[in-house]
Amino acid sequence: MITRLWDIWVFEGDAVLVRAMVALLGSLETKFYGAKSGREVLAILNDSTVEGEEEWVMALRDAGR
Repeated sequence: MITRLWDIWVFEGDAVLVRAMVALLGSLETKFYGAKSGREVLAILNDSTVEGEEEWVMALRDAGR
């Protein structure tokens, strides 16, 4: 997945990095609802894996537009 992000970044520039973070947070949104502390949020971020590369790339392209 990181190679896909790299390719998109090369062609679209630095703004894609912000959109990538928005897409990542959006994919983890439902897990954040159960978090009760900052430590739990960090644990979710540390253990996060994005499922469905194509769906994530589509979310990346839609984020911030």
